[in-house]
Amino acid sequence: MTAVTTSSDAKLHITIYSYGPGTYTPQQKIGHFELRPTIPPPIVGNPALIHLWAQGLATEMVNDLKHSNQWDCQICRVKPAREQNFNIISFTEQSPPLTLIFIHNVCKASTNLCHRIVQGIARKAQAIAAEGASEPPIDFNPWTDFDTPPEKVSGLASSCAKCHDEKTGVRGYRMSRCSGCRLVRYCCPGCQKADWNRHKKVCRMVESVVWENFDE
Repeated sequence: MTAVTTSSDAKLHITIYSYGPGTYTPQQKIGHFELRPTIPPPIVGNPALIHLWAQGLATEMVNDLKHSNQWDCQICRVKPAREQNFNIISFTEQSPPLTLIFIHNVCKASTNLCHRIVQGIARKAQAIAAEGASEPPIDFNPWTDFDTPPEKVSGLASSCAKCHDEKTGVRGYRMSRCSGCRLVRYCCPGCQKADWNRHKKVCRMVESVVWENFDE
């Protein structure tokens, strides 16, 4: 019997939570983003291929998700965030297919203590997700912002999404958001215009952006 697909199955429901300081407290800074990309017709109804496609989308969205707010390290709360740890869980066998992405903003990756603590949180989230699902997720894939080598310092998450200039990441620097998605931030119209060809694909997928405990 041929599987029946519905119009809702043609859209992947991506729910993203990006975590800042204040872990496990009501004051924790969190970004909640909903995206609804259209699944390529050849892979509609194929959970494994949709999952692989979702992982590719996550890679393409790194810059937009990172440079989205004044992020400080989720763990130490003192240093500004420079790296992100992504945890991707797919339930693409559901209707509509769902992918959850959990982002932990940290000051440094590699063997840094803050990053090791976040990895522990990620493993706990994996166990909880597996227990609560009617079927186990296809995959649980933790990775860090391009796996930046220890000797290389990644740019500030609070800086401009185009130029990544350190001065634009300083608290109080005047930034503006993309008026289309209200997600990514830029230091000037010139940077926003220069980044549009790259950003427009992500911009058109964003359905909603909600900030918890941020001053906006």
